[in-house]
Amino acid sequence: CVQETDIIPSQKVEVKKQAADILLALKNYTNIKMVGIVVEGRDWNTEPTKNVQFLTAFVNEFKKAKLLTVIQTEERAWDRIMDRNSDFATLPLWWNQHDNQPEPGRRFRPFGGWRQPKAKQYGSCLLYTS
Repeated sequence: CVQETDIIPSQKVEVKKQAADILLALKNYTNIKMVGIVVEGRDWNTEPTKNVQFLTAFVNEFKKAKLLTVIQTEERAWDRIMDRNSDFATLPLWWNQHDNQPEPGRRFRPFGGWRQPKAKQYGSCLLYTS
């Protein structure tokens, strides 16, 4: 299992402040090696272009901090929130498919420019393939 943390970003808080607050909180957890930015749920803008701009700025803040940053999502959520955007395909994908199968690529259909996931939730464990 990889030591990670999920981040559910809020578009109600300025990106730089939100990222700085999160990074400050993470300083106490030296075992955290990966940050999963959650792109799911209903708290996203209804305009995908605004979501792309927001996520780009958010990701850039974590890249500056040199944390392994992954996108945590699944196909339906990504398509609804990001309108099938593929700009983030260079980042690893944490595929949210809770199917009790340990194989990261099992039943995966490419979306958002990702050909395969790099991480997959399996029970309480996150499996990451480098």
